[in-house]
Amino acid sequence: MTLKEMKIGDRGTIRMIAGGKGVHNKLESMGLREGVSIVKKSAVMNSGPVIIEVGTTQIALGCEIAGKIFVQSA
Repeated sequence: MTLKEMKIGDRGTIRMIAGGKGVHNKLESMGLREGVSIVKKSAVMNSGPVIIEVGTTQIALGCEIAGKIFVQSA
């Protein structure tokens, strides 16, 4: 499932990131890469931002990018 499809409060591990080098570089600069554990903290319906927690840091991602991050539920 994608990060966008996760329910609020769900935990998971990033398994794949779809997209080109630009998407990968942007997410890598935020500490998001395959194998990283995350928690979905909140989201705005349809096209709003998705907020995740990585360790003790919260990160807001656009809805489009959240749809490119594939997660395996924990």
